[in-house]
Amino acid sequence: GDCYQEGNVFYLSDQEHNLLCQAVMNMAKLRHLSVQAVATNDLVVAISDSCPRLQVLDLSNSKFDDTMADILVGMARVLKKGDLVKVIRVKDIHPVFRSELLLLDLKR
Repeated sequence: GDCYQEGNVFYLSDQEHNLLCQAVMNMAKLRHLSVQAVATNDLVVAISDSCPRLQVLDLSNSKFDDTMADILVGMARVLKKGDLVKVIRVKDIHPVFRSELLLLDLKR
């Protein structure tokens, strides 16, 4: 399939993905974020950790799963050591945006 179709992105290269995650980590004043079809665990971590004022989050058409949900609400964290990646359950971690979030769009 095409990476870009009708103005929508369906694939990001690793470089584009890393750039997006880094950018989100520097957007503390962000209120609305729409990243359709390309959400990943890393992006969800960046959003959860770095966007305290986020009110609208649109991750529609992404492969959003239970692990991403756990990361988003602060019940899980991603640990990386070299090429190894592990998602672990955590206690008493709260995402910075949860009190502000008004809309989460996950439609497919």
